[in-house]
Amino acid sequence: MLATESSVGQVERILQSETLHSSQALRRLLKFLADRALCGEADQLKEYTIGLDVFDKPGDYDPRKDATVRLHVSRLRQKLADYYRTEGQNDPILVSLPKGHFKLVWEPRPIPIELPSREEPAVIPGPAKTGFNPISLALTIALTCSLLIILFLVLQLKNSRATTSAHAFPNWTPELETLWQSFTGNGRPMLVAYTDPIFVAFPGPNGIGAYFRERSLRTWADAARLPEVQVLERTLGNSRIEPSFFYVSRGEVQGVFLLGKLFGSRQMQISLVRLSQLSWQQLSDNNVVLMGTPERLNEKLVGLPLQPKLVSEEKGIRNLSPQKGEESFYADDLTQTHDGESYAVISQFPGPLGNTGLATFCSNRSWGDTGAVQFLTDPSFARVAFDKLRNGSDGKIPRYFQILVRVKFRDGVATDMSYVLHRVLEKEQPISASSAN
Repeated sequence: MLATESSVGQVERILQSETLHSSQALRRLLKFLADRALCGEADQLKEYTIGLDVFDKPGDYDPRKDATVRLHVSRLRQKLADYYRTEGQNDPILVSLPKGHFKLVWEPRPIPIELPSREEPAVIPGPAKTGFNPISLALTIALTCSLLIILFLVLQLKNSRATTSAHAFPNWTPELETLWQSFTGNGRPMLVAYTDPIFVAFPGPNGIGAYFRERSLRTWADAARLPEVQVLERTLGNSRIEPSFFYVSRGEVQGVFLLGKLFGSRQMQISLVRLSQLSWQQLSDNNVVLMGTPERLNEKLVGLPLQPKLVSEEKGIRNLSPQKGEESFYADDLTQTHDGESYAVISQFPGPLGNTGLATFCSNRSWGDTGAVQFLTDPSFARVAFDKLRNGSDGKIPRYFQILVRVKFRDGVATDMSYVLHRVLEKEQPISASSAN
């Protein structure tokens, strides 16, 4: 291994990198593994020890049933590779985490060997030539013209790429700029959190087995106690179960795509994170977008500076302070799976410390999530939202708000979105509507 000072410096450089900026858990894991390796204790590291010391697991933690350590080690290995492909591509020291081990390895970056060029033939100077040489002049003019043509073609190609890039993303309208100002005005990175429901996996031959999903399941510790899981274990003759987080709803995938199209044109740094792994520190340090069902999102909203006035519940949306002509509860149509309509709430909150943005798109149907995201990313729908918010606050646009929308869908595709009502969450320091015109 390299000298301790160089090793520590390289680890510190990675810990402060943008690659690991949004993951406190991975930074903590890397620091722990580095300390143990530099102290010569890495060979004795066990998964159980890492679970206790890094992830605060209880004393009865069982690595065979809880894959937290293995999942994070795998993510750290991938992040190290990402770092050296981007920010660390010129770093002199390589830090890696070989598969099957918990021991970090430091290696010097290989120095490319330049092969010597073939010896140029000697040039014997001849008598100096003076006077006008038409051949040399013609060659000079031809070379100059060639360089100008090449320069012109390069500029044309550059302009063509810039034009193509500009048309690859939707233009930011003044309405979109105003509605998303809490995200675009603070220079923070953006995290998009997607729901990652737990599936109980029963591995079979060649890794192929059965999967079981219970919507009420919150933590892996509860999985083994489910009666259905115990029945399946006996039926399949397999007592080994594993957590699986591979499922992501199609509606959320479409929502992430729409957000990427919108914010890609702003050159924002965007990362994805599993909702269950989203920490309070990440909520405080980043602009965050949450998508998913009420039972998954509501627990993340506890303790925020502003609390919702439209609350998503299991069968619809609760209006905590109905005004004239409004209902106290907007119930979803749950009679059909792929056709029908559902309500969704779009919310813009301040982050925990008030200096970041937090947007949520919440619905009992993933198609509702898609429709809600489209409502706040499509310029035409954004104009509707802008006008409604302006009319409701005497010509001023609130920074933080909630909008209730009705989403109709067919064959699992959102076909129509319509505004229902909205609530202002902060009336102080509103944004002037004139700034968006």
